[in-house]
Amino acid sequence: SMSGITSLAGIPFSQINTRNPLLAKWALTRISDLRRQSEPSADEAIRALFDESTIHTLLTAFADDILIICLFRELPDDLLKPHLSVIAEIWQEFPAWSSYHPVRLLARYCPDRALQIFLEFLNHPPYESERLYAIIEAAGELPEPAMKQLADASIATIFSTGKDTTFGRVHTCLLTAFAWKTENPQVIDLIKIIANVMPEQELDTIDIDQRFLVDILTGTTEPLLIMQEFLEGYDVPKFIDVPLFLPDSALAAQLDDVVPKLGNLDYQAALDFFDQHKQRLSERVVSALDMCRDRWLAIPGLDEHEATASLFALFPACIAASVWNRDPIPPTDNADALLSFLATNLRNVPITDTVVTHFANMERVQAVGCLTEALAAQMDTYGAVRIAEIMGRLCYQEFIQPLIGATDADFDLLCETSATALVGYGQAAVGAIIKTLELTQKELFFLQTILEQIGGEEVLAYFERHFDELAKADKESLASALEALPEHRFIERLAPLTGKGQSELDCAYLILNKLHGIESGELFSLEEEYLAHEAEDAERRAALVINEMGSVTRDELTLEMECSVCGDISRYYVESVYISGTEAKPFIADELNCLGCGAEETLSLTPSGSMAVTVELMRLTAIKDKKTRADAAENSPLTILPRLTAMGREMSINEAIALYKMEIAKNPNKVEHYLGYANILRFIKRYEKAEDCYMEAVRIEPRLIEGWYELSQLEKQFGNYQKAFFALYEGARHLPNIVFHHVKPYERAEFVNAYVTDYNDFKKRISIPGTGLSHSMFGTQIKVGRNDPCTCGSGKKFKKCCGK
Repeated sequence: SMSGITSLAGIPFSQINTRNPLLAKWALTRISDLRRQSEPSADEAIRALFDESTIHTLLTAFADDILIICLFRELPDDLLKPHLSVIAEIWQEFPAWSSYHPVRLLARYCPDRALQIFLEFLNHPPYESERLYAIIEAAGELPEPAMKQLADASIATIFSTGKDTTFGRVHTCLLTAFAWKTENPQVIDLIKIIANVMPEQELDTIDIDQRFLVDILTGTTEPLLIMQEFLEGYDVPKFIDVPLFLPDSALAAQLDDVVPKLGNLDYQAALDFFDQHKQRLSERVVSALDMCRDRWLAIPGLDEHEATASLFALFPACIAASVWNRDPIPPTDNADALLSFLATNLRNVPITDTVVTHFANMERVQAVGCLTEALAAQMDTYGAVRIAEIMGRLCYQEFIQPLIGATDADFDLLCETSATALVGYGQAAVGAIIKTLELTQKELFFLQTILEQIGGEEVLAYFERHFDELAKADKESLASALEALPEHRFIERLAPLTGKGQSELDCAYLILNKLHGIESGELFSLEEEYLAHEAEDAERRAALVINEMGSVTRDELTLEMECSVCGDISRYYVESVYISGTEAKPFIADELNCLGCGAEETLSLTPSGSMAVTVELMRLTAIKDKKTRADAAENSPLTILPRLTAMGREMSINEAIALYKMEIAKNPNKVEHYLGYANILRFIKRYEKAEDCYMEAVRIEPRLIEGWYELSQLEKQFGNYQKAFFALYEGARHLPNIVFHHVKPYERAEFVNAYVTDYNDFKKRISIPGTGLSHSMFGTQIKVGRNDPCTCGSGKKFKKCCGK
């Protein structure tokens, strides 16, 4: 029964319209926060806010892929079960990457209908990769007869075309696990596919496939992880030193002898060890391993093959896994022995209630001392993660500061565990967290997230004090905090930051206004614009997920950039980005003003912005079909340049612009520098500035025929044929006494031909009477002496440059 809660994050339920996608996602996120804090009110809130009609409305809209995922992840099964028939009808309309949860529900509660849907899907290739993944993953929810039928159909499908790669590597692995579980007779053929391709993979991919094989063959990957980390040079325990996990000391000693030999590519030692102990394994496991051995022994140059150690670790790992103790009883009769057990640098060491009780029963000072010391000593290991968890479960005030320090560790799992522990302290931890944030200059993401989840007046006061600072440097964290602490007082401060393309801030502003019942035409327009961008992003995600990368069209990239004047970090919609072999970093061609201070040309990409450019480049290069790749590249905001040459040497666009600016400042009457600078500006689509440069060049030297020609080409580009003609007309007035700077002597006949052709064509287009231009009017071409400065502007003598 309901306990009478009537609000979420301080907002009355009556003000939370969960039929609105923005508010539905907001509510689900807040409920997820409550669940992480083990709050019983989470379930009550979700049942109060998501009735059957609301759930139906949100499910059948399915325009928001992230909302669909949140719904299936947060709603309990009993709230979703009334909608199973609708889910069965529309599951293929859900975004592919959000299809796992609905498929799992169908398999669990409607197995006959689910089997029918799955079989129909298999009968209609090509397959959406993520949807196929979802089906194979969810198959474990089916009753055994249905599972075997689906396995048979899936495996028949993978071999139906006679190609080993019908489903791809990931799905072949999944299907192999499925076939192993259902004891399908073709499982050995699937393992053969994996074994055949493994030696040619990257080492990290080989390690992943090894873990997969050990897991399906033995159910335990821990011994293999120890071997892999040893081979990669990490500090890992010896098998002889973990007797609770590997009680057979003789076997442990042999393993400790074999693994270093394997590191020296002595694969025969690993195979001898396997042969000596393979009676510990079932017949079908031995059969699978023998097949892998036969295939890998046939690899040419095995003694020097870089994958040898990774491949042959499989054999001793399976032997070790067969006797591995996954649930050892920790030694709780001795504090030192227990700490040593917890500090074991293995991923999976169980922390039972008995372990926590042991420390709770110790003298508090002693418990605090030994656990704090253990955390500091084990900071880079899995042991620290377990110590942090125990600290959180004990909830002693003395642990707050050590846990705060651990949230800034290089080990993400330790950061996450420590943050979860601190959330459990609630208001008791707030003061120390705020003090740490205000004393350090570092970005402490986890600590701000903890404050969001705890809330309260002290936290609100912190975000009020640091509002402007966060708005400048970390808009995403600010938006997240404002959504978690949706106080009316923040709406006015947030308003000036919205409508500038910062989607996180726009979203937070819309949510706060909706939660406080504020409506206006301006808000409606902002919401329409925000939702349009979200829909575009969802379409791109969907295309990428189903491997249709070439169908992703981007008019712009969203890039994070920092202003060198005011330090503001914002995201900008960018239409033109250039990279090249000479480009030290991507060049942003858009003329952007800082959103913080309005300064021009002061923005540079942050690491996040550079990564976004790299992702777009990876997308383009990953498209296999050449025509599709060419079309995608043509439509992308990213342009890949050939090597750029300016003033006789290769350099980046940034370097060339800086060089020309410097040369113009030093020698303001050298027209060749204006020409070169204008050509680069025109290339990067800064047309107004390019025109200004060309105009300055011909103002300084009216006989500069190249300047007039480039001005005409600029106008021609935009269909301004009258302006294009009169630019050529102005140049022709100085014939035959014209001046060249960039056009080389051997190119001048071609240049004259283009000039004459365009002049006469434009004249005809705009109906100008009179005689046209002829080649003869250009007279004798200017000759360049061998010792004269080269016309290309390199600064070298002609005979040492273009006159070679």
